[in-house]
Amino acid sequence: MSIKKLRENKGISQMEMAEKLKVPVSTYNVYENGNRKVPEEIARNIAEILNVEIKDIFLPATFTISKTNNYTD
Repeated sequence: MSIKKLRENKGISQMEMAEKLKVPVSTYNVYENGNRKVPEEIARNIAEILNVEIKDIFLPATFTISKTNNYTD
């Protein structure tokens, strides 16, 4: 299941998710849409917030997790 579907099923808006992750909503949006590598720490936090295993939402074919901590646009 996609991050977007999981987030919506939890009743969490993109704005709320961005706030929980301490990133701008525009940054969260590109992560959710798979348009940017997701820093490992952020990927783990997304999985934790959505209460899923990281491997269940960040598949190599769909998302790339970055080892850097670059959270900005």
